[in-house]
Amino acid sequence: ARLGGYLDRASDAPPGTTVIWRGFSRLADLVEGARLATPPADTCG
Repeated sequence: ARLGGYLDRASDAPPGTTVIWRGFSRLADLVEGARLATPPADTCG
């Protein structure tokens, strides 16, 4: 939820679907960036 911008203050309501979706989208972008930055493994084919 924090990737989506949820601050988790004592007075805040639980994160909603928009915040969760925003965080999931950000996580997917980070995973894709890591995948693109990693060189392909050498495989015998």
